[in-house]
Amino acid sequence: MELYSNAIVGFIVLQNLAFCYHFGTCSEFNCIVRTTKGLSLFLPCMFAANTLLCLYATYFIGKNLQRMNEAYSSLIRAMYFGKAIAICLFSTLLIVVMISGMHGQPKSPQLSTVGAREQVLDSQRVGP
Repeated sequence: MELYSNAIVGFIVLQNLAFCYHFGTCSEFNCIVRTTKGLSLFLPCMFAANTLLCLYATYFIGKNLQRMNEAYSSLIRAMYFGKAIAICLFSTLLIVVMISGMHGQPKSPQLSTVGAREQVLDSQRVGP
């Protein structure tokens, strides 16, 4: 069960770091997220739901481990509290990056509007 818990925490950390890196370094992706209204509303909701599910799963695994090994209940509780803090910390990082990225200046002026974005993306396509 501990392996599942570590995998959950590792997944949320890597997912959030990868998204933050890509959002910050790729102007095309940044522009698409900013200008597509449905996507700019869906992504924060999806990441919030993902965070809540990870917190619930971590809580559930911690409670089951405490029940199975009552002698180390306080140690397990402290360990899983730390995991919940790590999940919340990296989720907060993602939310801060998304909010600052959505309200900041566009990195590429030619990608700042939907029409301009489509023109740039069309010019980069190769083939028919």
